[in-house]
Amino acid sequence: MKRRVLKSLLCVLLFIATVSRTSIAIPYDAERGVLFGKLDTMNMARNVVARQVYGSVTEDGFKKIKTPSEIQRMLKEFLFECCPNPSEKNCGRKEALDSLISGYEDESDESRSRVCDVSRELANHIGSVYLEIFQNWYGGDDELQITAIYGIRSYHSDATLQMHVDRPKTHVVSAILNVAQDVDEDWPLLIHDFDYTLHNITMAPGESILYESMALTHGRPYVLRGRYYSNIFIHSVRCVHCRALRQSLHTSNIYKRHQKTG
Repeated sequence: MKRRVLKSLLCVLLFIATVSRTSIAIPYDAERGVLFGKLDTMNMARNVVARQVYGSVTEDGFKKIKTPSEIQRMLKEFLFECCPNPSEKNCGRKEALDSLISGYEDESDESRSRVCDVSRELANHIGSVYLEIFQNWYGGDDELQITAIYGIRSYHSDATLQMHVDRPKTHVVSAILNVAQDVDEDWPLLIHDFDYTLHNITMAPGESILYESMALTHGRPYVLRGRYYSNIFIHSVRCVHCRALRQSLHTSNIYKRHQKTG
């Protein structure tokens, strides 16, 4: 393990030395706005570390699919029961202030996004459906286990999501489900593949992105032009030691909030 970590650190140093001589940030677009810049190099370095230490688990790293129609219907009904107008900035749970989400111009009202927490019953149903989808896409011998299903997050006008990689202990094979949106233009998900090529992925309601969230840098650095954009997130890990994982998740902060609202 120590050799692998040392190898990863050397790779990162070489990577940073290379990219520091070139401009890899997205050019600033005055019309659309973009928050990318300095975080790009460091997050791409984290991408290198994650892949070297933990390895990739799929061939391509990400894939766009149709959300199962039953799941899309249930999520859309739940969202509009929780927030008849998802653009309302006082509807749902407020996100933590240290979130990766930020507003482009004015954050004084702390309303960059809101979350409608799903019930335990709905979360379990979604998890069972996507666990099979994950397992088929993953194609490995290890069993996967769902570790987190966050509520439906509605991003509001001028929001951005910083480029980042997720927690390797709990976020390996993941999915983003587009539930609903009211936008003036596409709000793309940007993701670096295993060759560090940047992909610009657009999603419509009823579409999902499967992706290796702990290994691939991803985010939405472009400013959201519209009223709202509502997603839900599902995460899983390879269950090599399921008993230890279940014991860990029993007291995990990731699930505490979900258990209280379930």
